[in-house]
Amino acid sequence: MKRATALRGGAAPTRRGTGRLLVALCTALLVLSACARTVASENLAAFSQAATAISKQSQLSFDESNKLARDFAIDRKIRTGGPGLSEDQFQGAVSQESMDAWKEALTGLADYGTTLASLVDTSNGAQTSDGLVALAGRLQAGPVRLKINDQVATGFAALAGALVDARAQRQATHILQAADPHVQLLLSSMAEAIGANDSEGLRGTVHRLGTTALSPIQRSYAAAFDRHDERAQRELIQQYLDGLAARDAQLRSLENLRGSLINLAAAHAAAAKGGGATLGALISQIQYRLDETQRIYEAIEKNKPDKNKAGKNDADQ
Repeated sequence: MKRATALRGGAAPTRRGTGRLLVALCTALLVLSACARTVASENLAAFSQAATAISKQSQLSFDESNKLARDFAIDRKIRTGGPGLSEDQFQGAVSQESMDAWKEALTGLADYGTTLASLVDTSNGAQTSDGLVALAGRLQAGPVRLKINDQVATGFAALAGALVDARAQRQATHILQAADPHVQLLLSSMAEAIGANDSEGLRGTVHRLGTTALSPIQRSYAAAFDRHDERAQRELIQQYLDGLAARDAQLRSLENLRGSLINLAAAHAAAAKGGGATLGALISQIQYRLDETQRIYEAIEKNKPDKNKAGKNDADQ
């Protein structure tokens, strides 16, 4: 009998051996489940952190756009003369209402990532369902109301609806995949609001403001040229080049902001597919752009000419 057992494949496993095998299998499954849950949570948390970084980047870019517009307006006012002052002579590039809308939109996306990271892949189905419905309500009460453009508002409304529809889901990937088309829509619409080039969106506004603001310097230069005033010509050329440099630096900052929004959309798509490595690389690019934006403005401030010592030539000279 023992020989027959050996021929059939060896000794039969003991009850103790079987128990150990089951414990090992259960432990392995728990570890794999925990790893999957950790990866999903980490991806969502990283998405949230990236949205927060872009919010900082947007507010910095908008603040500096308004400073640049103000500086240009002051130069234009001094050069073109006129004793009267009015508020509309010193309009910024981005209204406070628009800045608030951008901040709330990106805060909403950060909240979306953080909330999902804390809810998904848990055993508490009711908590996940209630949390997704509450998140949808916050999006409906916040970013949907503050319009950057109609497409962004539509994207947030659709995202809120998708979260309500997905409230029965328990896995991050399923929720992310349901939400991804709507996240892509609203982020691409936000990127469109910045502008694909220097003639569109906010980039187009800043370009036009900068170009218009430099026209008094061009007229002053023409007058200095007619007078054969070489010293004034040199000063005006330098002022013109400084103005172009400030305008182009601001445009580069806005281009960086648009790139970050596109990267955030790609990061969400990567998270929906479980691509942690791809998502990490995209988020690193977002952080790099934020750092570069800060360097751009530090350089502008460092190289800014002393307005009190600037040439006082005007179009009448």
